[in-house]
Amino acid sequence: MSAPNPSAPPRLRLCSVEARRSGEDPIGSALPWQHGFVLELPVGGWDRYRDTASWSERRKAAYTRLGEYYRRTGHYIGQFMAQTDHEPEGGRSGPWRVRHYARPGGQTHGYLRQDYRLDEATFDHLLEALSLDPLNPDLSALARWRIAVPVRPGHRDFHVCTHGRVDAACGKFGFPFYRWLQDRLGDLEGRAWRTSHFGGHHYAPTLVELPSGRAWAWLDPAITKAILQRQGPITAVLGHYRGRSTLDRFAQHLEREGMRLEGWNWFDFRVDGHTVQTCGGRDPEWATARLQFTRPDGTAGRLEGRFERAGEVQTLLHSGGEFGPVTQYRLAHLEVCR
Repeated sequence: MSAPNPSAPPRLRLCSVEARRSGEDPIGSALPWQHGFVLELPVGGWDRYRDTASWSERRKAAYTRLGEYYRRTGHYIGQFMAQTDHEPEGGRSGPWRVRHYARPGGQTHGYLRQDYRLDEATFDHLLEALSLDPLNPDLSALARWRIAVPVRPGHRDFHVCTHGRVDAACGKFGFPFYRWLQDRLGDLEGRAWRTSHFGGHHYAPTLVELPSGRAWAWLDPAITKAILQRQGPITAVLGHYRGRSTLDRFAQHLEREGMRLEGWNWFDFRVDGHTVQTCGGRDPEWATARLQFTRPDGTAGRLEGRFERAGEVQTLLHSGGEFGPVTQYRLAHLEVCR
C-alpha cells in the first residue's frame, strides 16, 4: 500500500453527501412561488442566460425588483432552464419556447400551464410583468405569442438539476440520475428534463415535478419507482420529500403529515394552506400551520399543526464550502378533522 501524497489536492467534499450524512431533514426546503416559467434552451445557452453582462437593462431591472421581493417576503418566482434538443429558430436570441405556470387560488392539485414562443424582447416583457406583480402579473400583451401544446391529462414533467457548473454535486449525481430517469419513464408517466440550478443542490439528485410543484431530495431508483408508481409504504419516501412550491415553509411540513396519514391517496387531493403564526425570525422557535383539503369524492378535511425547533445539524450547503448549521423541526401537536 503506497503512502498518501501530501502534495495531492484535497478531495472535494460534495454537499449532498455531507447533508445526507448529517441527518438533515429536507422538508420545507421547496421555494414557494405563485408564478414561474420554464425556458427551454440548449445546455450551452444556460450560462449565457445567467451572465448578467448579457442582460438588457429591462431584464436587470426586473431581477432587481424580484430580489427585493424575495428579501421582503421570502417568496420568489419559479424559474428553470430546461434542455431542448433544438437550437432556437433565430439562434441565441430566440424565439424560445417558454412554459408559464400559475397557481390558481384556493385548493389545487398544482399549477396551470400556458406555453409561449418568445424572442428575447418579449421574454423580457414576461420577466418585467412577473417582477412588477409576482402574485398577479398582467400578461395580456403576450397573448399573440401563445402556442397550443397538447398535454395529456395527468402528464408530469420531471425537472432534474444537472447544473454542475453551479455545484459539483448536481453534475456528479444529477446527470446520471437524469439519464436513468429518461430511460425509465414511459409515455404515460411523463418526461424527464435536464434542468439548470433551481436551488437545493445539497439534496442532489433533486427534482421538481410540474405541474404539482413537488420537490424531492437524494433520489435513487428504488425511491423514484415508488414515487412514480405510488406503491409501497409511503413512509419510505417521506424522508426524501422537500415539499411543494404551492405551499409556504411550514405548510409544507404539515402537508407531509397529511401524506403520512392518508398515504398515496393524498396525491389526488386538492390542497391549500399556509403558516398561521410563528415565534421568532427566519428560523422561529415554533410555528403553526393549517391545511384544507378535498378528496376526489368531494369530502373535505382539515389539518392544523404546531412545529417546534429540534436543534441543528451541521451540514454543507455548497460543495467545497464550509459546514454551517441548519435548523431542524419536529411535530409537537397535530389536529385532524377528516
